[in-house]
Amino acid sequence: MKKFVLFLLLLFAFSGLYSIYFASDGYEIRYANVTRVIDGDTFVVEGGETVRPKGFDTTEVGEECSEEATEWLEERIDDEVVKLKVTGEDVYGRTLAYAYHNDEHIGKRMVEEGLAYTYYFDKDELYIDELVERERESIESNKGCLWRHDLETEEEVVHVCDATELVSEISVVEGTVEEVSHTENITFLNFEDEYPDHCFTGVVWDSYRTRFPDKGEVYENETIRIEGIVTEYDGKPQIELRDSMQIRVLD
Repeated sequence: MKKFVLFLLLLFAFSGLYSIYFASDGYEIRYANVTRVIDGDTFVVEGGETVRPKGFDTTEVGEECSEEATEWLEERIDDEVVKLKVTGEDVYGRTLAYAYHNDEHIGKRMVEEGLAYTYYFDKDELYIDELVERERESIESNKGCLWRHDLETEEEVVHVCDATELVSEISVVEGTVEEVSHTENITFLNFEDEYPDHCFTGVVWDSYRTRFPDKGEVYENETIRIEGIVTEYDGKPQIELRDSMQIRVLD
């Protein structure tokens, strides 16, 4: 019976059909053919369903490293069969699922290659520990587009107050953290002055706080160097920090 089910699964998968569903450990498992890769963390499968794979995130279209992540994903899954462990839908109507190609977890590989960040809200989500470990290894070895800079030796360092010119770029910036403040969901590292007179912010979302010593308090009044994608919020540049390895305290 198991061999017959496997035979049917392979038959439908390789014929490009999408109608294979079965329950396993509480998840709905689907096999589907990828018809288009939209970007590094979104693709479309047979029938027009848009899938947002879970566990990782890439930079947005137009930002540095987005093109590299998209090309990497296209080379591996475009017009290929993927396995989806479905968990639901997001607010945009996209299917949320852990995605696999040839039994390889796509997110783990992209994080390992320095093309994607870990991305999660629920600390009980699958694979978090392994994703975090792979991400830290990538940062430490300066791997891939996201982590190519060495925080110890990087020469192209920009002062945080000049970071507006770096929006959408992967950069290394440095400055003094004058204030560490918290809301229920976010920790803010405000540079060179206290809010609202600061010129730059390091942002740590609640899901990632445990990856920072003392929830970031140790950086107050320290001059630090950080690496990441520079974005802008309310007219001021910022970098979202997911791990303490993105930070170096300067002597």
